Amino acid sequence: MPGNKKRKVAVQATTGRAKRRIAQPARYRSTSEPQPREARIEIEGQRRTEKDDGAPRFREEQRDDGQSMREEERIEVDRRARGGETSIQFETGAGRHGTTVGQVPEADTRSRLDSRQDTSTGLAALTAEANRLLKNSMASQTWNTYKTAEKRLEKFRLQFNLSPLWPVPLEHLIHFIAYLSLEQLSPSTVRTYISGLSNWHRLNGYGDPTKHFVISKLLEGFSRGNTRLDVRSPITLPVLEKIVAALSHVCSSQFETELFATAFKLAFFAFLRVGEITSATRGDISNRAVGVHDVSLIFRLGEHLPYRVKLLIRKSKNDQRGNGYLLYLERFKNENICPVLGVYKYLQSRNKTGSPQLLTHYNGVSVTRYQFNSILKRTLQFINSNGQCYKSHSFRIGAATEAAARGVPEETIKLWGRWRSGAYKRYIRFST
Repeated sequence: MPGNKKRKVAVQATTGRAKRRIAQPARYRSTSEPQPREARIEIEGQRRTEKDDGAPRFREEQRDDGQSMREEERIEVDRRARGGETSIQFETGAGRHGTTVGQVPEADTRSRLDSRQDTSTGLAALTAEANRLLKNSMASQTWNTYKTAEKRLEKFRLQFNLSPLWPVPLEHLIHFIAYLSLEQLSPSTVRTYISGLSNWHRLNGYGDPTKHFVISKLLEGFSRGNTRLDVRSPITLPVLEKIVAALSHVCSSQFETELFATAFKLAFFAFLRVGEITSATRGDISNRAVGVHDVSLIFRLGEHLPYRVKLLIRKSKNDQRGNGYLLYLERFKNENICPVLGVYKYLQSRNKTGSPQLLTHYNGVSVTRYQFNSILKRTLQFINSNGQCYKSHSFRIGAATEAAARGVPEETIKLWGRWRSGAYKRYIRFST
């Protein structure tokens, strides 16, 4: 960093295989050592100054008598000069408020074609590679959703004794949309299903009946007549503190308590989607979730507790290609919900073997989305909160709401939550 002779010491465990290189912003300094399998510890030689960052900050203003001009807690943003790297700080003390056509098989191991191979073997390798590339063109969850659309259409046809014709006749599609409407599916779900059927037709070289004028008008009418309110409530800081305090009463061990406390703190302070820190299922090997080697604890020289956590979001909804995004979480005054101290305590007792995912049970098995939601629901029931209003996404909603309540600029909230559009505005929900 220019103008600052800061030194960092990285203590890390090495791994036998190198981690895939992710393009890093200019301000991120990677070491020449192999990427660690365990959390990395960094020690800073001296304190970071405001001049070091060159970024907008909310600073406590002092009167001549030394008293603070602002009393309530604040959120301080340390925005990096380049994209892909953000520091989020919830600080205290001062601030502002037949064959199934279109189905893609599992990808084979990539290999070079041998000129000595016969033609049939060579074509088989090319087919496998083409399928691998096709599968990688979309997220696995999107493929699964599109497959659900095909199954839903199949169920509809069986129920009404319609022939399983492909490509799908226009009349079938019209009745299918009407059927989904009577089933009270949300407009967004129906549009996703129709997109899945559209994808099937295009993959197989057929004309796309979903682009017919009648279909577009049906979907428009569906959206206009089926407006639904998003009733998910924000998990704000007071609610988060209650949830974390109640975990010891619903978890089976002290380790599980620290595990889910860390999960909930990170979900809030890092504006995370639950899929960014949990596995979809027990057998999920996609490695989309934050891994233990994606986390660094940063210490100041001479201090025994970290003051910052560096978190690499490997893949997200807006980053399907896996370019990665760096987040820096700062210490929070309330140690009961501080994300930095939470990660620090959890890593001290985390099993060093098993899944490379950051959040794992004591036996090394990854935490799944279902388990995250289940523990959250049980905890909310324990504190007598309305579990129907709080979901896993409530942490992200709560973080945006809390930031807005403290006067954080909208562009900064958008940066923290990694939103690319104005969708972040729907996450800011003040109680009436």
